[in-house]
Amino acid sequence: MVQALICLFSKRDDISFREFRDAMENRFVPLLEKLTGPLFPLTYTRRYIAQDGNDRERHRSGPLGLPSLVVGEADSITWDALVESTFEDDLHLQQFMAFINESEAAEELMECETSFSDSSKLRIIVMENNVSVNKTRGLKTWA
Repeated sequence: MVQALICLFSKRDDISFREFRDAMENRFVPLLEKLTGPLFPLTYTRRYIAQDGNDRERHRSGPLGLPSLVVGEADSITWDALVESTFEDDLHLQQFMAFINESEAAEELMECETSFSDSSKLRIIVMENNVSVNKTRGLKTWA
């Protein structure tokens, strides 16, 4: 069974959302790929909260006309990016977790992460995956 980790990242208060996203995409993810090599997850999907004042980005990549929060209270969202990492099986997940918690890799990743993310707000949740596909429309990929 495919396993998944959900990581909820929150930007540091002293940087902009654009700086947060840039650091995640251009420093953290490439570093994680480099350090973990074949242990890198099967997929590492980043989903960013559509931020007020980030209209240019939303027009390019988000649904037009929808608010960032459709249902609920804005105060309940304490994170800026949801990362879903999928793994082939339990062994792959365990090997990945063991590796990124080893002293050398952990130090380098933590140094990068704390440059853009508030690690006191980081949440990591182990999930099981169940996927439903619309059989009439098929499965399409989009970025």
